[in-house]
Amino acid sequence: MYMKILLFGFITIFTFSFDSFAIKNTHPEPIKFTFTERIQNYDSILRKALIGKKIEYISGFPLESDSILKYPIQSKVTILNFWFTKCPTCKLELNALQKLNFTKDDLSILLITSTNRDIVKEFVKREKVDLPIIIDRFASIRQQLQLPSMYPITIFINQNHEIFEVIIGGPKDFNDVNQFTNKLLNIVNSSLQGRRVQ
Repeated sequence: MYMKILLFGFITIFTFSFDSFAIKNTHPEPIKFTFTERIQNYDSILRKALIGKKIEYISGFPLESDSILKYPIQSKVTILNFWFTKCPTCKLELNALQKLNFTKDDLSILLITSTNRDIVKEFVKREKVDLPIIIDRFASIRQQLQLPSMYPITIFINQNHEIFEVIIGGPKDFNDVNQFTNKLLNIVNSSLQGRRVQ
């Protein structure tokens, strides 16, 4: 009788262990993405969510004021660039955006950051940034567009106030700034001509 109980217990434990092993091994392994692949996935998801969405205005604080203002989106190509001062890629992209601003007259560029105003003022003075800056103090613009916490993000809006293109990331290094500027210029020209970016 004692041997039967032991044998039954051993069979039960073995069966349970085997079932558990089988369950663990039939469960799919989580897919692992490289950093570049993750960026590409976010880029694809964000573009799908935003392109075609209409934006009539955004609200934020100007660099020199504590009064929140409404910024209507003008009937020309508008670029919204989300950045922060300690982001090296953002800094490189600002160079590209300033080059682009000198190239195109029918273009509006707004730099949007949640960084403290005093820090932004020091940065602007040191880096000689000459573009309009909006302080998104409460992240209301990011919430309006449902953006992830990734930087930089650049959104292109066409003359009909529709989001036309979205880019996550910027130049890889200083040598890539000119090439990235040309990429931005191509997107702007595509919007002006009413065609999709290839």
